[in-house]
Amino acid sequence: MALTSCLPSSAKASSIVAGPAAAARPDPHGLRHGHQTWLDELGVRYVIQSERMGHEVPGMRGACTHITQRMCAELRDGLQELWEASLDERTQLVERSAVGILDDLLRADGR
Repeated sequence: MALTSCLPSSAKASSIVAGPAAAARPDPHGLRHGHQTWLDELGVRYVIQSERMGHEVPGMRGACTHITQRMCAELRDGLQELWEASLDERTQLVERSAVGILDDLLRADGR
């Protein structure tokens, strides 16, 4: 069985950030907490959470548990839903942004 990873091939776990705690503490550590919160909210399996956070799964659980393509798809779809909801919530605060890429995202799809 080929092992699967949900991380992009060029990504490191420390570079994957998102989530609600980021607003309270907008530094890399706070962003990791926000991302972990989103993973918990989605009910993401422990093995995927560990991979994304750069942790090793200890013992037999680490040796016998493997990530599947379906798990990765569920993770991707769940994170996409949370991201889109966060953009919708952001437009409720202020409809535009001085940050060009965020402004483009806020105006996309009739937000």
